[in-house]
Amino acid sequence: MFKLLTKDKKKRSEQDELFHRALVCPGPDLLVCDEGHLLKNDLSEIYKALNHILGSQKGKSEKGESKKAMPF
Repeated sequence: MFKLLTKDKKKRSEQDELFHRALVCPGPDLLVCDEGHLLKNDLSEIYKALNHILGSQKGKSEKGESKKAMPF
């Protein structure tokens, strides 16, 4: 569902635009990923969707703290 709501589209409905702004820009404060093995494949759609979020964050939080992935 996440990748469907965040996928780049030429035209977005008003509702799609709202979801995109909430999920990608500025993005979530906390992100929990199940099926983390799918994130290792840089060709997967979920990897590309998450890359939009993480790429826009530039690795820093609003407080200047470093954001890092925490494997479980």
